Amino acid sequence: MSEEQGRLPFAESHPDPAEGWVLLAQRTEIPENEGLARKIGDTELALFREGEHVRCLQDFCPHRGAGISDGRVVDGQVICPWHGWKYALENGHCSTLPGSASAICYETRLIGEAVWARLVRTNPDA
Repeated sequence: MSEEQGRLPFAESHPDPAEGWVLLAQRTEIPENEGLARKIGDTELALFREGEHVRCLQDFCPHRGAGISDGRVVDGQVICPWHGWKYALENGHCSTLPGSASAICYETRLIGEAVWARLVRTNPDA
């Protein structure tokens, strides 16, 4: 099989931009257990990598409005660098003060080394 025959068509191998998917980074650009800031239009994002998992949140801490992309990741949570509040990367829930506002999360996909995010909130109650 030639290299060309072995490739998937773009539509089958990459998320559809018409559904809100954007290419944000390569996995290796995101430091392990740290964040990487990205801006798409007016939307400020924070990408985090913990092991093989990559997550995308709005780069905004609901506690005091600071950016969280400079935070560090511990046990699946990002710790805000300003006041130490913790948010679960999976769903944005705050463990520092349960019941308080959640961080806004976006669905992510890792295709090869490419990190894609769908810029539609996965937790609309945040």
